Amino acid sequence: MQNLTLALVQSDLYWENSAANLAMFEEKLWAMDQKVDIIVLPEMFTTGFTMNSASQSEPMNLHATKWMLQMAGQLKSIITGSVIIKAEGKHYNRLLWATPDGELLHYDKRHLFRMAGEDNYFSMGLENKLLPAKVGRYDHRFVMI
Repeated sequence: MQNLTLALVQSDLYWENSAANLAMFEEKLWAMDQKVDIIVLPEMFTTGFTMNSASQSEPMNLHATKWMLQMAGQLKSIITGSVIIKAEGKHYNRLLWATPDGELLHYDKRHLFRMAGEDNYFSMGLENKLLPAKVGRYDHRFVMI
């Protein structure tokens, strides 16, 4: 049986500075000294946990999503982390799941953190998701609820 190897990447973030955060995480990912199957980035890793959803959001398939797909392909790892996405006039705390094969899946956070007022600035996701991870000849599934 092949092991599933995860890298959990934590770091101080540049507050509401997506370009600086993407550059910083890119340096950290290239500095990893071993191959991993899944790289897990922090929640809202491009901006920090901000409630400025209107000014900090981006549409799907712009900077963060393109960066994640590029890094996943180059590192041959799944990369996941959440960013603020604007879709259909709403803002979501959206977990992105970029695969080395160029597939991009997502899950919109369903359980918003009311103590921080997240529910006042973000729309709640409406569905559970099953996110696949093929490692070697084994298929794994991660359920997001």
